[in-house]
Parts: sequence; structure tokens; C-alpha cells
Amino acid sequence: MQKKHKWRRLPGFRSGARWKAVTAFMVYLGLLIGIAAALFAGTPINDPGEEEAAPAETEAAKDNTALKSCSDFEDDQQLYAYWTEHKFSSENDPGGLDSNHDGVPCAVLSEKMEDEFTAYEKEQTGGASELDIPSYTLHKGENTNYNDTVYVNYYVIPDAAPPSIDETVIDTISDEVIMDIKKKEEFHLLTINFVDAKEAIDYGGYVYGKTDYFPHGDIEAVENDEPGDYSNHEIDTVYGSINNEGLPKQEENYPTDKELDMYFYWAGPAYGQSTDSGNSPVEATADKFNVSKETVEQAVQKASNR
Repeated sequence: MQKKHKWRRLPGFRSGARWKAVTAFMVYLGLLIGIAAALFAGTPINDPGEEEAAPAETEAAKDNTALKSCSDFEDDQQLYAYWTEHKFSSENDPGGLDSNHDGVPCAVLSEKMEDEFTAYEKEQTGGASELDIPSYTLHKGENTNYNDTVYVNYYVIPDAAPPSIDETVIDTISDEVIMDIKKKEEFHLLTINFVDAKEAIDYGGYVYGKTDYFPHGDIEAVENDEPGDYSNHEIDTVYGSINNEGLPKQEENYPTDKELDMYFYWAGPAYGQSTDSGNSPVEATADKFNVSKETVEQAVQKASNR
């Protein structure tokens, strides 16, 4: 007796008729395709572009996760490690930790490490090196009376020719002086005037520039601040003088040392002598330096516009 194959027991194959077998085969094939489609319908097909975009999205998420606020740090050492690890600076501060834009994040927390942060800021932003910055003398001026605040004034005299004083020099010296003064005394307001001679201090004003260190960069915002609290202070610098904006100074238009001496004599002692002698300040200066009145007038004009 011949043994039947198991598939011949399926409906459509039992009779052995060819047309029934073909019809049954097509029906069963359709059922198999339908079952397979149902099983794989929930499986997403990855697009190559999406696979390539995934790492970028991961990096973006990683960067966002890395951003912290000042309250996330326990001490200045932890803040410094985070700041330097991510190579942040005043020009690269995605978390907004450096509100003053001076390279020193979280001013209150980092106060004791201000020197370290400032040095690192110079490395990151390409600040001038010590070799590029001239030496200078610092003189304390009289305090300014402003709404019962502690408003201190200082004068800086760079030891360099006027044409070599540029904005980088002013900025770097300002940073150093601000850090130095904050260690010595507490204040609400600080102004640093850059002048070219000690005699210029007597007349106030500035020649190379002026740096204000005020709360929020605004003298009127000082009302709610205590002296010694610099958390909201910002630096605001003006370059050049009132009568001659911009730096550096042009050597050919700058007064010589003798012309400056005549100018300071004309602006000071000559006025007292003119009262006693009846001569004008220009005549008194001309007699003092043994030059013509025209020479004195030219020196005064030149020095006034330096």
C-alpha cells in the first residue's frame, strides 16, 4: 500500500485534481504573505539619514546636559575645573555664568580665584602678554561725593610713549587695577583715569581713556548695593580723551614733553603770577620758558586736544 504525503491531507490536495491543487496553493500562499505582513508591520525601517543624524542629536543633548548654573557648584575649585574643562571664556559662555563678561564666572563664588580666572581668560581670548603691557604707576585721587556712596578714583600713568598705548593696554591694566583695588578697599563705584603725566591728575579728566566699574555698568544702579559687593559690577571703558577720541595717539600730533610742561605751567602757576604782575597766563608762561607767546599758544592748543 502506497503511503500518502502529509500535505495531501490538506483541503484542495486530497482529490489529486491538478486545478484544485493549484487553486489551494495560491490560497495558502496568500494567507502566508498576509500573516508575514501582519507580524512585521510594527517594525520601523531605519532611514540611513536618520542613523547619521542620531549622533549629532546625542552630542547636542550631551552639551545641554553639561551646562550648569552658579548654584550647582560647591566651591571655586569645582567651578574652575568645570570652566577650564569646557574651555569657556567671556567669548564662549553658553551657560551665562560670566554676567560681567570679564572672564570671571559666578563673581561671588570665584572671588578668591579671580587671578586664576583672569589668567585663563587671557589664554583663551588671546589677551596681551605681560611683555606687551608697559609698566605703570598708580595714584589715588580724591573720592567723588555721589549719593552717600563710596566712590573712589584712581589715576594710571603708563610708562610708555603715547602711540604705543592702545585699547588692549587699557583693558589689561584696568583688569589688574580693579583686582588690586578690590583687595585693598571696599567701594560702591570705581573710576580709573589714564593720563600721561602726574600734573594731569590735578585737573582731573583722562587722556588715554577711562574705565568705570559700576553695578550693572550704570552709576544710578548703585542704590541697593553694599560696598564690597561686586556681584553685579560691570566694566565700561572709554578710549581716548574727551577732545580726542580713539587710540592710539598719533605721534606727530602729540605735544612734546616741553610743550606739556608749558601747558601745565600755563594752566596752573601762570594764573597766579598773572594776577600779581598784570601779565596774561600766556605772557607769564612765555617769560618762564623764554619762548614767544605764539609758541605757548601752540603748545596749549596741542596739549588741550591730545
